[in-house]
Amino acid sequence: MRRAIALACLALTALAHAEQDSDNNTAGGLNVSVQLRHRVVIPRILYFRVGNATFGSVDEVQFDIAASPGYTTGTITQSSTDIPLGNSSPIEATSNGTLDVDIRSNVGTVNISYTVSDPQGLADGSGNFIPFGQIETQASDAGLPAPVLDNAGAPAGSANSVDVTGNLYGGRVVNRQATWTYVYLNELTPMAGTYEGRVTYTASAP
Repeated sequence: MRRAIALACLALTALAHAEQDSDNNTAGGLNVSVQLRHRVVIPRILYFRVGNATFGSVDEVQFDIAASPGYTTGTITQSSTDIPLGNSSPIEATSNGTLDVDIRSNVGTVNISYTVSDPQGLADGSGNFIPFGQIETQASDAGLPAPVLDNAGAPAGSANSVDVTGNLYGGRVVNRQATWTYVYLNELTPMAGTYEGRVTYTASAP
């Protein structure tokens, strides 16, 4: 009997404490915490543009020697004392000499390489060539350099390819704009004609 009475007293004491705790909890404000996880998936991107041509078209850089001093409509004048052809005086382009360049990537350093349409150079269609190396490319921003043109092209990672490093988020994101200006070095005296060739630039990232 005494044991039963003792257990009953313990139960009443525990109930009293429970009611007291409940009263204390309801006396103040209530709050409940829940967790919600957010997830944003950013795709790998690589954007590269040289020139202002619309998608599927190609800008053309043209050098017209006839527009240089000492020439009229492509013929050396009788009064010319300094023939500008092949005298190593660089000649600016008469069309698209300066082109906008834009590159954006969120995968780190980007490598710019290129291939050429003919490993012998720009061709006149009659078996004559002007080396691609006669065209110099000058970049307005050292952070977005232009590859040096050469008949051999510049495979990715080669000496003539260039790396564009990131300028945002600790170097992990590339967002650079510049202009590339093309100049004909005019160091040769090739056969008369119209010489054409194509350079295909490629941007790649790991």
